[in-house]
Amino acid sequence: MNINEIKLAVFDFDSTLMDGETFDFFAKDQEMKEKLQTITNFAMQGKIDFFESLTKRVKLLEGYDLEFIDSICQNLPVTTGAFDIVAFLKKYGVKVVCFSGGFDNATSVLCPKIGCDAYFSNVLEVRNQKLTGNVTGCMMTNNSKGDMIQK
Repeated sequence: MNINEIKLAVFDFDSTLMDGETFDFFAKDQEMKEKLQTITNFAMQGKIDFFESLTKRVKLLEGYDLEFIDSICQNLPVTTGAFDIVAFLKKYGVKVVCFSGGFDNATSVLCPKIGCDAYFSNVLEVRNQKLTGNVTGCMMTNNSKGDMIQK
């Protein structure tokens, strides 16, 4: 395939464009990291699906200050080479999109910096500047990314 034939490139966010997992950066202490890892492991082993994993992990963030979350998202590390590959693709007219099962707080900061044309992610619900422990969005199920690519 010739680069000039490619019209669209779709990237994941966590551990692809961003170097790490957003949830790991949100964890305030080792106990929280262990709880998050346990839920993630259950999902990786097929014991729970992505939706259940996502909602359980977000529930652990209940009560977190939005300001804390947003400050973390302002400083997430970009994966080595992400700027270069996106710039290369865009040089050839390829549209670059990010589909993330993560959160708009992070993707809305990093994806434009990297040069993505669009990004789709989930939204952490906030009330009185605190996370409620609930999440909404277009990337919440096992099939979300596949469904979005069809659209």
